[in-house]
Amino acid sequence: MNFSKSQESPPPINSNERIIQEMKEEISGRLDRAINNPISEERFSELELQLQNLKENFLKKGYRESPEIDDEDSIEKEIFASSAIADTIVEFKEMLDQLGDRFGKYRDWVGKYLAHENAHTNVAETLGYEKVGYATVFIKDENENLAFIQPLHFSKPQIDWGPRESLEKQLEVASAPEKYGDKLSDSDEANIEEYKKDLEELNQSDLDKEKELSEIRSRLNSNQ
Repeated sequence: MNFSKSQESPPPINSNERIIQEMKEEISGRLDRAINNPISEERFSELELQLQNLKENFLKKGYRESPEIDDEDSIEKEIFASSAIADTIVEFKEMLDQLGDRFGKYRDWVGKYLAHENAHTNVAETLGYEKVGYATVFIKDENENLAFIQPLHFSKPQIDWGPRESLEKQLEVASAPEKYGDKLSDSDEANIEEYKKDLEELNQSDLDKEKELSEIRSRLNSNQ
């Protein structure tokens, strides 16, 4: 009697495993594209200054005009061209894990940045920001060498938010890590001080305007 040995088929890939593997490959591709297209330190600083100027104009005028919104979108697009984007916390963790594999000295970034940036993002989503997510920006020095790898969160305010509402919400987002029991970063603390200062100036401006209106009303009443 002859016995033929049946050939065993490899176990089927679980659908969840396939989804995870595809996500890993997608994040790897995003990192490759960003690493190969880092933004220069000089250009990054220029874009940050442009964003600061746009913010100051918004606080002065009290609203954003279409050209200014377009400028913000253009700046965001240029920075994102040198960034690996993660839409979810799962993708962001995978991104940080892969950074650790590629750049050994950054292996601790999962513990350092994952919960911290997620705290910012959670609060931003709660407050109604749109286009909320995570990114890792790659920055090169003047010799074209990779100089900085900066993970961060991003969020876009609603167009109809005025200066006060926008500043109050930015303050909450910047303070978010403390709410979740984490320490504030140096940039968080700097942003918090800036937003508080802007709010104080806005309050003073409102008081000055109210005082001016009160004086005008008083003069009108005295002339009657």
